[in-house]
Amino acid sequence: MDPEQLKEILLNNLSKETKKWAANICVKQPAMLEQAWLWLKTADDPLKWRACWIFEEVCIQHNNIKKQYIEKVAKLYTKTSHESLQRMLGKILTSTNVPDDYESIILNTAFERFQDPQKAIAVRVHAMQIAFNLVKKYPDLKNELKSTIQHYYDTGSSGFKSRAGKLLAQL
Repeated sequence: MDPEQLKEILLNNLSKETKKWAANICVKQPAMLEQAWLWLKTADDPLKWRACWIFEEVCIQHNNIKKQYIEKVAKLYTKTSHESLQRMLGKILTSTNVPDDYESIILNTAFERFQDPQKAIAVRVHAMQIAFNLVKKYPDLKNELKSTIQHYYDTGSSGFKSRAGKLLAQL
């Protein structure tokens, strides 16, 4: 498979089967995974978010690959304004330890995103989970996280309230 073939498939076949198939190709051919990473950083939509969709699948299914990319993921998560990327990169970050060098900026970014009512629910929920995961390492921030979640709880969607309730019970 070459990059043009993968691009054609991603642009013309939007299904879970395609996602799994393309992710499998990227695992077997690391050059294709690098291409997906390049597209998610530089391409226009819809290729940008579809490449991220594949990349997310690879990282969720393959911890060894996720570890290779986690610093790049952390860096891009803090810089992107693209909501689909915020959601998918956020999901990856919820499933791993944030690199030490990025903890502070990731925590700040997560707090900002989960407090922003204009953000998509999935972006906010993943950001809230990232903040929660980091607060486990920095318990002096526990009260700040708890009060912030409580502040936004009543105005949150059902998805936000569901995750918020689970996290509050653990705080």
